[in-house]
Amino acid sequence: TRFWQLDALGVRVRRFIEVDQPEVVACKCAAVRAQHALLKALPEGINCLDSSGIRSPASGYTLAAADICDCVQLESALSIGGWESALPTLLIAECVLAYLEPEAAEALLQWFAHRASYIVFVSYEQIGPHDAFGRMMMHNLRKRQCPLLGLPACPDVKAQVDRCKRSGWDRAASEDLLVLYCKALGAAERTRVERLERLDEIEEWELMLRHYCMVLAVRERTEKGVAFFDDLELLAPIAGSFPIGLESLHDAVTTDPTLHRPSLN
Repeated sequence: TRFWQLDALGVRVRRFIEVDQPEVVACKCAAVRAQHALLKALPEGINCLDSSGIRSPASGYTLAAADICDCVQLESALSIGGWESALPTLLIAECVLAYLEPEAAEALLQWFAHRASYIVFVSYEQIGPHDAFGRMMMHNLRKRQCPLLGLPACPDVKAQVDRCKRSGWDRAASEDLLVLYCKALGAAERTRVERLERLDEIEEWELMLRHYCMVLAVRERTEKGVAFFDDLELLAPIAGSFPIGLESLHDAVTTDPTLHRPSLN
């Protein structure tokens, strides 16, 4: 939903390329086609949609289908969106790498690190598979036929950082969500969040936060002395949540759960 949130706030992007599995792309296209609040963000309207994706040059948005473990498919999908590897790029992966085989996840990170001149990688992943909570998480997802294939090989924040550096990224940082919640989120925003719903078992909330992490990695070639991302830090203060902007947009996007599962942005 991030592209539509930005559009609702009046923020125009040069390019926003979303890559997902073909079946998920077809569901997303159907949801966009059916919701006027989503469709109106695309100036071309339904003419830029089909079952294989969305290509909207006027808005900068592309939704393309690809197996991200296949570099040829991935490059083709990014080319459809007009990605230029020499331009600064933000790569977002939300609960993606943990579902890939370890070799595939590392190959994906290596591919972007070597292809892009200036790139920031932001990831949200599961961690902690070896305690009781982690074993249950692994078991439940395996029963749903979506096992966390890569989690045992990358079980903690140190392993996340090591994988990025091993894959060619200049620097990387990772913290679990409890650390981010306590250290990066502002006091006013924490108070707002904690008032949304009363929690009887704070320990369970904190346990869950310790089993997810954020990763920030940077790769930039500074032969000409240009460094775009010197000031980026994972624990930079967070003043508040990312706003939706329009209530009607919120109503539209929450009707279809597939819109909340981007594999690679």
